Amino acid sequence: MKFIPAEPRHKSNFSETTLFESLKGLGVSLGWTVIHSAQIGRDPDVRFGETDFYVLIPSKKVVAIEAKSPSQVTYKDGNWNVEGTPKPKKSPLAQADRAREAIRKFIDEIGIADEVPIARMVWFTSLGRHQFDPE
Repeated sequence: MKFIPAEPRHKSNFSETTLFESLKGLGVSLGWTVIHSAQIGRDPDVRFGETDFYVLIPSKKVVAIEAKSPSQVTYKDGNWNVEGTPKPKKSPLAQADRAREAIRKFIDEIGIADEVPIARMVWFTSLGRHQFDPE
């Protein structure tokens, strides 16, 4: 597995560092490329921000990952409460969706195949199974 950069970025938060180390623990035999803190195709209306991780998997698959380290998560009627994060009401899936849209736009702009599957996910690095309440 190849990491870009080779180590977590300076001042990475707990969730990003934890996920970086977890991915690193999978070993090198997978042939994946993990890109951390990429600023690809940022929306002009967004002043700052980056995607926590893009994982490029052989056979042209991409996974955009948003890493969070909350103390508790509640999802009810389409509303998120991600306790212990700077913006607890902000949807982590919406963040992952923006990351997926950014890499899709980038892939389209550089002329790579139109049908590259791109998934998105949120990884709660600090939660046990009883700390997520999806009502």
